[in-house]
Amino acid sequence: MINALSMLQSVPSSAASSGTQASTGKDTSFGNLLGNLLDGLSQSQKAADTQSNLLATGQAPNIDTVMIATEKASLSLQLAVQVRNKAVEAYQSMMSMQI
Repeated sequence: MINALSMLQSVPSSAASSGTQASTGKDTSFGNLLGNLLDGLSQSQKAADTQSNLLATGQAPNIDTVMIATEKASLSLQLAVQVRNKAVEAYQSMMSMQI
């Protein structure tokens, strides 16, 4: 989750709003940014699953790393759900506007 938030904060506002490429050559359009954030969510879920499997088989060095990975995955999922909820709410608000 923290990585996702730091990625959002590091995007220049002009590059994010225009959908152009930044000086580093990366495409910083909203779609690509959202895709990267969802990839990060998927990776954190996979890391939590891997840590849980290691704990279940007795190969995890300690339970702390398992709990931290699981909590990171949980917080990332909660953030993604809240962002989705706000996007749906904004869409519904725009669709109900009179022209």
